[in-house]
Amino acid sequence: MTIGLLRIEFMIPGASSLKEKRSLMKRMKHRVRKQFNVAVAEMENLNDFSRGQLGFTTLSNDGQLPKKILVKVEEYIDKHFNIIVTDRLIETF
Repeated sequence: MTIGLLRIEFMIPGASSLKEKRSLMKRMKHRVRKQFNVAVAEMENLNDFSRGQLGFTTLSNDGQLPKKILVKVEEYIDKHFNIIVTDRLIETF
């Protein structure tokens, strides 16, 4: 069994409050969960309204599938959300 983990750290241009950040984060988490059936959690920078970090994970018996799914998640986020990605990491175990 292979477990895949994607960690994305990003800046949120135009966010001026935690309420705006949390609204964007909630939308991102919901859409990615629905589209790709992955687990997602907010990590670090919880009280910084201009920065965010999300972690996504999936698992499969197919050794290559988790990485393929997480690459698609990363592409989806880049395409559909107004954020500036500052760091990203995909790992498989």
